[in-house]
Amino acid sequence: MKKLLLPLIILVILVMLFFKLREPEGKNVIVTGTGNPGKILVYKFEGVNIVRKQIDTGYKLVHTVKIGNVRNDGNQVIVAGVSNSFYGPPFGCSVLIYHPEKNFEKEVVDDVVDLRCKDVSIGDVDNDGKNEIVLGTHGEGIINVYRWEGNKWVKQEIERNFIKQIDEKGKTNHRVPIEKLTYDAIDQTAIHIVKIGDATNKGKNGIIASESSPLEYTDGPQISYVNIYEFDGKNWNRTTIHTGKGFQHRSILVGDFDYSGGNEVLIGAAPSRLFMLRYDGNWSSTLIFNQTIDKNMKGLDFQDIYSNGKKVIVLATGIPNTLIYTLEWDGREFQKKLIGNVSQVSENYNVIKNLNYNALDVQARDIDNDGKLEIIVAGKADTSVTLDKLTPENNIFGWEATPYGFLVVYKFDGKNWNPLVLDTYSVLGMDVGNVRY
Repeated sequence: MKKLLLPLIILVILVMLFFKLREPEGKNVIVTGTGNPGKILVYKFEGVNIVRKQIDTGYKLVHTVKIGNVRNDGNQVIVAGVSNSFYGPPFGCSVLIYHPEKNFEKEVVDDVVDLRCKDVSIGDVDNDGKNEIVLGTHGEGIINVYRWEGNKWVKQEIERNFIKQIDEKGKTNHRVPIEKLTYDAIDQTAIHIVKIGDATNKGKNGIIASESSPLEYTDGPQISYVNIYEFDGKNWNRTTIHTGKGFQHRSILVGDFDYSGGNEVLIGAAPSRLFMLRYDGNWSSTLIFNQTIDKNMKGLDFQDIYSNGKKVIVLATGIPNTLIYTLEWDGREFQKKLIGNVSQVSENYNVIKNLNYNALDVQARDIDNDGKLEIIVAGKADTSVTLDKLTPENNIFGWEATPYGFLVVYKFDGKNWNPLVLDTYSVLGMDVGNVRY
């Protein structure tokens, strides 16, 4: 009997594993973080229908949302950075997790970090084989790394107020005076994007961050930097790889964009330019896209959108139009093609006419599960009178807290990219990924 018991136990375990592996997989979903009010919206295609789930965060703004396996347990969760910015208590931003497999149960990773928890990235930043969460903030400009250690989140701060360090060296001042703010806050460094990737082709990941003087700084030209943070096993080492004056570095993407066999770094800047950085022992920079129609350069992706075995850069601009371009390497240079104009698509959906539109992210993914990639672009409208398109009575929300915006999916029919408007909320952050709920 004992001889039969062990094989029987093994058989039961194997059967359980078999059925565990056969559990229904999750589907690709679009997750957005909205402004005024701060909601997380999850969109899933069910055949020809789109099912939307809504999560109220209790904050005015959800600046960023990302999907990832942050506890390294196989479960994909939603990580969000939320705040009320200047608009009311509680002041200070928080990093939250929502667990789809537990009916979107909320978990607090960190609370009251800085003015705005602006961007989050998920990946193996210290090359230990496990994912971490990386946060970049506006205000004091903090970069934190959060790692799950069995039963708690452990935080490591690797940067604080980079622009203050530049000011101290140069005897300059880019801090926004307190009297210009609605409450007592430090506003000196804006970290726009944090990305994880092997930018130097050493086989190891690092953190690439775009850091500038604050959005609210108006007393002089903006200053801006792109920094890489690499972990050597003991310390985080910072290297500045690009600088600028009179503009802000915004979007970041790492990949082999010119098929040279090594990674490059794309940096989108406002206003109106896209740089490609390459490392061969020293950093070099090439301006590969520049136009004066739209000011912002926030959305970037690199995917095989035509299913022909060749990836192209997908770029979404912003203010005033939100134009979607592809940039395809022809062996000598990047060929530009305009494939969409969100302002034309969205104009009939918003109650205020003549709005400016600003893309904050673009991603190419198979969202309707037909084996082909769609282009998903999201962002917000701008109701600021400083853009000279609105009358003062329409400036009811300002540039950050407007409730108006867009989530648009472009689908290719073999000839044209056709838009489908999914929503007109103000989208501050977006991600596309595979979750099960």
